[in-house]
Amino acid sequence: LNKLYFVTDNIGYMVSSAYRSWMGYALGSSVYRNYSRDFEKLLKTTDGGQTWTSKADVEFPPTGSRDYSLPNFELIPFIYFLNENEGWINKLQQAGENRWGTPIYIARWCKTNDGGSTFTNMNYDWKPKKMQFVDQSTGFCLADNNKIYKSTDRGNNWNLIKEGDAYDGLHFLNSNYGFIVGGNGLIYKTTNGGNSWASQYSGSQKGFSSIYLVNENIAYAAGSGIA
Repeated sequence: LNKLYFVTDNIGYMVSSAYRSWMGYALGSSVYRNYSRDFEKLLKTTDGGQTWTSKADVEFPPTGSRDYSLPNFELIPFIYFLNENEGWINKLQQAGENRWGTPIYIARWCKTNDGGSTFTNMNYDWKPKKMQFVDQSTGFCLADNNKIYKSTDRGNNWNLIKEGDAYDGLHFLNSNYGFIVGGNGLIYKTTNGGNSWASQYSGSQKGFSSIYLVNENIAYAAGSGIA
């Protein structure tokens, strides 16, 4: 288990780990790799977690296959659902073959509109780390390229609203008011939906990994080694 997300009291999604340690060796033109954890699955429950069914079996490596290349094997585990049917995950997909005919797998960001039965690729060169929608249209995303993006059309299109630092967490009260946090005590605040940002003094040089806003006056930030 790596990520767990419930959209109602009864309907939830769970994704297994996608991090893998490996050992490899070459034999002729083939590359063989052994993974300590070699699968990832998306599971869905409709009864509050009593039972789970597989919605997207993306087992890796493919059954019966030992010969493959995985240049980007450290996939960021991610899952977020806007509602019962619309959601996003990061998963591994075959992207072609190398010059020896070995399948190449890469990490892709995918969206489902049918509760995880099928997925389509998002055509962006970044992948989400954290995401939050404040309503059924407006969402904010912290990406693996240390940039912040915003969508106003249910996550179909994303526009850059912040870059330049190492960000690790975000939280919005509504479509206008939100915070992002990161390394070295970094905190930024917006009151206009990300059109502009103001640096906030945290009093800490440690990194923040998450933030939660109770209201416009009270917020909690957490991280490693913060005193």
